[in-house]
Amino acid sequence: MTPRIRMAQSGNQTELEQSPLFGISDPRELAELVATPLPSLWRIARARDNYTALQMETGGKLRTVNRPCRALGAVQRRIQHLLSFIPLPDYLHSGVPGRSNLTNATVHRDGAWLCQIDLKAFFVQVTDAKVFHFFWQRMQCEPEIATLLTRLNTTNGHVPLGGHCSLQLAFLVAQPLLDDLDRTAREEDIRFSTYVDDLSFSGAKATPSFLWAVKQIIHRHGFRYHHDRCHRPGGRRLVTGVLLHKSCMEVRPQLVQRIWTDWSAMFTAPSDDASLRPLQGRLAVASQIEPRYREAHDSMKVMRKTLRDSPEPALAPASVSALANRKLVRARLSTSGSAHFDT
Repeated sequence: MTPRIRMAQSGNQTELEQSPLFGISDPRELAELVATPLPSLWRIARARDNYTALQMETGGKLRTVNRPCRALGAVQRRIQHLLSFIPLPDYLHSGVPGRSNLTNATVHRDGAWLCQIDLKAFFVQVTDAKVFHFFWQRMQCEPEIATLLTRLNTTNGHVPLGGHCSLQLAFLVAQPLLDDLDRTAREEDIRFSTYVDDLSFSGAKATPSFLWAVKQIIHRHGFRYHHDRCHRPGGRRLVTGVLLHKSCMEVRPQLVQRIWTDWSAMFTAPSDDASLRPLQGRLAVASQIEPRYREAHDSMKVMRKTLRDSPEPALAPASVSALANRKLVRARLSTSGSAHFDT
């Protein structure tokens, strides 16, 4: 058995120890934890057909999502559960129950200086070598176990978009960088938050000179960045898909336009569930930001339920008009204004 090299204790070592995966020295223990015989684990890890590539729209962009096969997906979900014992920091807003892009944006609602920077091709930068290092050195697993866990959670040399553990692992691999940024921000009385690969800093000292320091830290940790920008106090700024202006938040104009176009189309042509589903999703997002979209969202839920209970494959415009108060909802959707935060 290869001797483990004990690394210096990092600031989050105690948190990592809370995962049952920490310090595993026997492969049979890993097999028991993920409820899969060890030979089957290696067979899954070595398979070449573990993923199906799909083209999906996420975050307004068409991306390749790699969906794991059933056997690998089951193992990844168990690993995901074992990693979920690790406490997560307050600055993280992605993959955390009760937090979202909306809670991330509200951190920076006061209209002070705002700096933003993205980690470029984040999942691609979370390479199999970095994942192996995480399991071997930081989680203190034996090399054989670290290798097996790496193979089960990476493909094409990195964690895949679509893997059940990818978001967790991407954060855990990048946590030394993010903790370093958080400490640096706190020293300057600057608020820091992150949502997937989007890093945001706000406060009186979150100026271009601070952003330069952030770039140096990112580079020192071996990551690449892009889309760096600074916003002066007082103006509108877009933070993880939410427009912020002083104490208010607003829906992006692009989303407003898509909602209004799709809503109007229901009254001119038959609507099936495939066309109503994305509209309901957009209304759900908008209604979390501005209350004026809630009535339209509620109307959409009624329409989709009626369609599911009906033998007809689509709702005619006349049926839509009967189910939705078109004039009232139109007035609500076209009313200017924004949702104010409770303070």
